[in-house]
Amino acid sequence: MEDQTLQAKRVIKIYDKLMAKRKNWETYWEFAAQYVLPNRSDFITKRASGDMTRTNQIFDATATRAARLLATSIQGAIFTDRWFSLKMRNDTSQSDALNGWLEQVEAIMLAAFEESNFQVQIGQALMSMVVFGTSGLTVEGKSDDGTFQGLTFRDHELRSFVFDEDADGIPNRIYRKIVMSPESAILRYRKDEEVPASFIKYCEDLIKQNSENEIELVEAIEPAALLGDDTDTGFSSLLVHRMTNTTVKEQTYEDLDFMVSRWDKITGDMYGWSPTLGALPDIITINEAKRLELGAWEKNILPPKQIVVGSMFSDEIDRAPNGITMVNRPDAITNIDEPYDFRVTIMKGDEIREAIKFAFHEQELILPDRNHDTATEVSIRYDLMQRLLGATFGRIKSEMLQKLIASVFRIMQDQGAFPPPPEITGSGNLDVEYQSPLAKSQRASETQAVERLVSFAMQLAQVNPELTMAIDFYEALNIYSQGLGARALILKDKETFDKAVQEMQKAQQEALQQERQHEQQLKGEPQDAATEEQL
Repeated sequence: MEDQTLQAKRVIKIYDKLMAKRKNWETYWEFAAQYVLPNRSDFITKRASGDMTRTNQIFDATATRAARLLATSIQGAIFTDRWFSLKMRNDTSQSDALNGWLEQVEAIMLAAFEESNFQVQIGQALMSMVVFGTSGLTVEGKSDDGTFQGLTFRDHELRSFVFDEDADGIPNRIYRKIVMSPESAILRYRKDEEVPASFIKYCEDLIKQNSENEIELVEAIEPAALLGDDTDTGFSSLLVHRMTNTTVKEQTYEDLDFMVSRWDKITGDMYGWSPTLGALPDIITINEAKRLELGAWEKNILPPKQIVVGSMFSDEIDRAPNGITMVNRPDAITNIDEPYDFRVTIMKGDEIREAIKFAFHEQELILPDRNHDTATEVSIRYDLMQRLLGATFGRIKSEMLQKLIASVFRIMQDQGAFPPPPEITGSGNLDVEYQSPLAKSQRASETQAVERLVSFAMQLAQVNPELTMAIDFYEALNIYSQGLGARALILKDKETFDKAVQEMQKAQQEALQQERQHEQQLKGEPQDAATEEQL
């Protein structure tokens, strides 16, 4: 184990290095936030809470509406009432008892998701991905004396954390900044015996001095092997105080419960690329054009004036209805004409707005304005979404959802939220199948391929019946049912199915033998050797 002071210095050094590494990104994020998501525009200049000047840069809300539509559309297409199911991968015991237990676990987990703040926080995380290309989401279990009391999710703003990747490009080290007042630090850590007394005294001294300085902490979530134990496969959380180089708290975790997700990722870049960043030139242009257009409107409504030198008039021009301005000559005050063709701005503005909407797939996401969409039309809509966003959905599954569900399962299991599992004779790992409309649409190509192959094979079998032996019909049915999102209990497992087939074939053979025996008896023919042996 390394010395705690050296430990703290190492964490702070890595954090500062990663912060410096992403400086170029922050410029783009700041622009994206200013024009699309102003409440998160503190990457470069920190603004006071409630500062409404954040919205001053937005003169055209096309990008804001399109970004929110994209985020909410993805959320609605993925997180339906029953958006995932559980099964055991590579397990040979797939008994009815095990499948029944997994269904109970599914229901309990889905209820926990529904009763938590998940929908709110996942919506914010998806919005962060749409705007900035990267999001950070955590989950914690609430417990009372070790008894499960619910889940708490949190979307972490991109400005609050940095991360590093392993050799495969998977985020495996998270560093986040935590800022709090000395009073908050005292309330949170005073009763924690693991927190050094020196840190508590530092906070108390700030309070006594009436200092306005805040406490800046850096949390490092790293593979535990970095701390010296090469055999440890878990993760360690180190909370360090920058000012005093003090390790405030140290914890260990079985898994990395901080999910970093990217919209799109370019080789060599850690941070994600987003639709907003791709459309940023058009977004800035339309805002500037709209700003100039509003200025032209104001001049058209309240045109600038020219006044004859030496003329006598009141101190102010009365612009109110029926307002009177006293002058000593009729031509003392005249308007300055500034011809402005609004048609050019409108035409060009509409062109840029369409380009922005295209970048956010707005035309494909907006459903027709009618109330009689058929199931086929809805299916086609999701199929289109899958083709447009399939790669993004795949990344969301691998970087967020798989880890999220695994973390929730572990948290709830450790806190006794599930009934006792049945006896399992085989071995296998928990596997997740996504049942949302977008997931089903993604699997539709596989089911369609199975359907076409089997249909073609049956056509050929009319000429050559032996070709049916080339098709594993059970596996075809299994793949097809998975693609449709059918529940696991509908299909028997392969072992049970094979046993049932053998019993059926045996019963058919016995019935055939009995029928032959009966026919031979009626004809008075001698019984064949097989029948005699059977008797």
